[in-house]
Amino acid sequence: DWEPLDDEEQYDRPDEALNAVVPDPIDVAVAAQANETLEVPAPAPIEAGAAEETSEQTEPFAVPSESPALTEGSRRRTVKPVTVSDGSSANSEPNDSGTVDWLESIEANEPDLPEQGRLPRGANTHVFILYVVARREEAFAGATILETLLKNDLRFGDMDFFHRHERTSGRGAIEFSVANMMKPGVFDIDNMEPLQTRGLMFFVTLPGPSDMLKAFDYMYETAKLVAKALDGDIQDETRSVVTRQSLEHMRQQIRELERRLLVRRT
Repeated sequence: DWEPLDDEEQYDRPDEALNAVVPDPIDVAVAAQANETLEVPAPAPIEAGAAEETSEQTEPFAVPSESPALTEGSRRRTVKPVTVSDGSSANSEPNDSGTVDWLESIEANEPDLPEQGRLPRGANTHVFILYVVARREEAFAGATILETLLKNDLRFGDMDFFHRHERTSGRGAIEFSVANMMKPGVFDIDNMEPLQTRGLMFFVTLPGPSDMLKAFDYMYETAKLVAKALDGDIQDETRSVVTRQSLEHMRQQIRELERRLLVRRT
C-alpha cells in the first residue's frame, strides 16, 4: 500500500471530482482552430423554372455543425491515441458531459520536435499529468487562477493554454503546461473573470524540454504552490492522491523515455 505524501495527507478525502473524466492536451484547441477556418460551400444554382418556387426561401445557407468543411489551406489532422505513462491506450469516451477526455494526442503533418514556444505534436509524444482539483463542490475562480499562474511564471500562449518556459518571462522551449480541466479545456484570456472551474490539469509533453526530468519536477513543485494558493488537492493521472511511489514511478518512466530517445539519436 502506498503512503500519501506528508504535505498532501490533508487532501486525501473522497470527492465527486475523483470520478470526473478529464482532458488530454492539444485535442480541443485543434478543433477550435478548425471551426475558425470553416468554408461555407456555395448553394447549388437555381434553374429558371424553379425561381418562383424558391423566391420565398429567404433563410441563409448554413453549414451543419456536425460536419465542418475545412478550407483548402487549413492543416489536415487525424486523431490518434497517445501512449500514456502506464503504457495503455486511453478511452476517448467522456464519462461526464462537463469534462473532456484529454488522453488523446494529434498525429499531424508537423515535426516531433517542437518550435520555440509551441507544444510538441506528433505520433510519438508522451503526456505526464497532475491535477489540481477543487475540494468538495467548490470551484476555482478565473481571476484567482490567472493571478496565481502568473505569479508562478506561467504565461498564456500556444493552443490557449498557460505554459512554463525554460527561461523567464515566457522565453525558450515549453517545460510544462496548464489546461482547464472542464470543457472546452482552453482558456479565454479576455474572459477570465467569469470563469469557474472544478480543476486544472498540469501536463508535460515529451519529448520537448531539454531536461525532461527536471521539467516534470518543476511541474510538481508548481502544482503544489498552485494547490496551496487555490486551496485544492493534488492528484495523479489516475485521479488518486499523489504519493512518493506514484511520483517515482512517473520519474522512472521519464528516465526510460530519455534513454530510448538517446539510443534513437545515436
